[in-house]
Amino acid sequence: MTEEEWSILYKLGFRMEEGKVKHLKLGVVKEIEDFSGFDSLSELEAFAKECLRTRCLVNKQTKRDKRQRG
Repeated sequence: MTEEEWSILYKLGFRMEEGKVKHLKLGVVKEIEDFSGFDSLSELEAFAKECLRTRCLVNKQTKRDKRQRG
């Protein structure tokens, strides 16, 4: 990955750890290859943001389910 690509991911809170791309706060763990091969930086950024949105929705639903069962 290029410096520009890493800059975008870093700005969104992703870090490289143990050969994987991780967002520690939200618990997103992906292979580096998942973030490779985009035609533009804006496509990479859109993909990364969608990963974060999806994780947020999953976390909200999980919390909601736990409260309903509680």
